[in-house]
Amino acid sequence: MPCDSYGLTVSLKDKLLRALEQAGADIAYATQSGDDHPLVAIWRTSIKDKLQAFMDDGGRSVFRWYATQKVATVDIPVVRGQCFNMNTLEDYQDLLKELE
Repeated sequence: MPCDSYGLTVSLKDKLLRALEQAGADIAYATQSGDDHPLVAIWRTSIKDKLQAFMDDGGRSVFRWYATQKVATVDIPVVRGQCFNMNTLEDYQDLLKELE
């Protein structure tokens, strides 16, 4: 889970884990109304060596990495503040306004 996101819940973790297991996937990540959230994800630890090899070869794109793995997606409902990406003080202030 990205450290600069807000509103991520244990139930989201449970949904991602369930999707990972049901699909027999290596990675499960969240989508929300057609928007991908590739870092709101659960990865199997068994793929860590493959990820290291990808990065050692210069790979940096999350979606290029995902294209080499078995992936499941979980569509999550839009909840105020959930998956809100905070990188600046202004982002934080915008979130506070949205949650008022």
